[in-house]
Amino acid sequence: MKVFQIVLILLSTTVFLLEGGFNEGLGNKSIIEAWEEQLEKEENEFYRRDEIYTFVTFDLEVNNESKGEFTVDFSEDIDDPVFKLGDYTVEIVELYPTYELGEDRKPTSVSDYPFYPGFVMVVTDGPNETHVFVTAEKSITATNDSQIDITLVDYERYKVE
Repeated sequence: MKVFQIVLILLSTTVFLLEGGFNEGLGNKSIIEAWEEQLEKEENEFYRRDEIYTFVTFDLEVNNESKGEFTVDFSEDIDDPVFKLGDYTVEIVELYPTYELGEDRKPTSVSDYPFYPGFVMVVTDGPNETHVFVTAEKSITATNDSQIDITLVDYERYKVE
């Protein structure tokens, strides 16, 4: 079921872009030109338009204590995006291969390739659920009082021509 959701998100993003999404408000600039301008303005070691992520490894911390690491491997189908770490379960419920914040202030992806992946994850511990938005740079929980943090500990990228 989750593979279907990921494929549906990717197809929706592709259709949106083909129909001219993001062109409103850009004037005569193409999506690529606007994207390049944004990348030039922001020095970001994790976001490179010429390198695709092969995998990312994250560490789940609860109350500043590591509960374990998990790896998302983009070279394989992400057909079972659930990771069991002791009493905790981390599930990827949404994937944005090249994450950007859209004009409507909602996460979106501007590519099907993982140039800068963003994830919506649900961390469960028994009946407790915490929703976390995660990129290579940071994680943001749905509530401010959450003691859950997901941080990047390793990654691999390769150059594309």
